[in-house]
Amino acid sequence: LEGNSTSLSFGGRDEKVRINGSLTLSCLAKGFPEPKTQWFKDGLLLTRNSHTGIRESGQFLHIDNAILSHEGQYTCVVTNTAGEDKRDFHVTIQVPPIFHRMSNGAAAWGLRGEDEEEEGGDRDYEITEKREVVLGHPISLSCESNAIPPPRLSWYREGHKLSTADGVVLLPGERGPWPLGLGLGYQT
Repeated sequence: LEGNSTSLSFGGRDEKVRINGSLTLSCLAKGFPEPKTQWFKDGLLLTRNSHTGIRESGQFLHIDNAILSHEGQYTCVVTNTAGEDKRDFHVTIQVPPIFHRMSNGAAAWGLRGEDEEEEGGDRDYEITEKREVVLGHPISLSCESNAIPPPRLSWYREGHKLSTADGVVLLPGERGPWPLGLGLGYQT
């Protein structure tokens, strides 16, 4: 806005933070007279102690120890006698993959969930489970993860990443954050 009004300067509108992480949203406003800043979450005015782990301090909103309920639409509204302006931020809480670990560490089958590369490289989570199958018969394996966003999954047998060229069929499970399952049919 021009003249004796209010104007905003922001970074990105989509923000991601890992569970238990911290995030600061900034709402840098200029205007004359000096604008007043208010923060809203999902359309409701944020007040002191209205949400655990969320603190507002004027032009900044701090989320500490992020939990799933912190996810949502945050809106910064700045006003003065000359006008009003606002900016929306969509905050997504990300959860790393966690698989139930089996007690048998000597199993021949393994599964790895790979973190996305833009978050500092691949990090593997590995589980193993021993299964017996009659020679020549197919076997079906599955896994579930509650990760947000859903992880990319790779199947391994004896340290070798499996593909359709190995005679396996990878079946995607349900899409969306809860749950992600993959099936494996392997024939020798």
